Amino acid sequence: MTVELERMHFHTFERYEREGVDPFLAAARRYLLGEQTIPVSKPNKLDGFPEVTCTFANALLQQFVDDSACLRKPYDVTMRYGFRGYSTGRKNGIFYLRDGHDHGLFTATEALLTDERNQQQVCEDLDISKEGLDALRKVKIVWHEPSGTRVVGVYNTSNDKMIFLGLGQY
Repeated sequence: MTVELERMHFHTFERYEREGVDPFLAAARRYLLGEQTIPVSKPNKLDGFPEVTCTFANALLQQFVDDSACLRKPYDVTMRYGFRGYSTGRKNGIFYLRDGHDHGLFTATEALLTDERNQQQVCEDLDISKEGLDALRKVKIVWHEPSGTRVVGVYNTSNDKMIFLGLGQY
């Protein structure tokens, strides 16, 4: 017997404000069990920046489900502040990685992106071919975390889709 997958639905900023992270985590659990499509988050859109959608690589999503406390704050920041382009310091949200400043995060993102399982998911979630991986912009989620740990991922600017791959360190 085949299990029919539940239709994909977005976890919007408005829903997050009303219900918190629990509906997202429930959808993540169902996805990891093969009962629905990957949960897609639609963060708050700030004036002057594109409206983006975000997914999480399977390993990072499993980590979130297993220990929601470790990614609760980065997810909160993602949903509240959304994508903000380049960081000007002292702000939370999703930002581009900067050459020269984010060396450790570039290294972590590259390592995560070379993992074959991540590559396949990146191509599927961001609607690109493996030949298009080099065109993706590297991004990070910034929250007040003194250790320098950040969630890193990649952004397809042609369709405004992002996928977060794992954790990196400055």
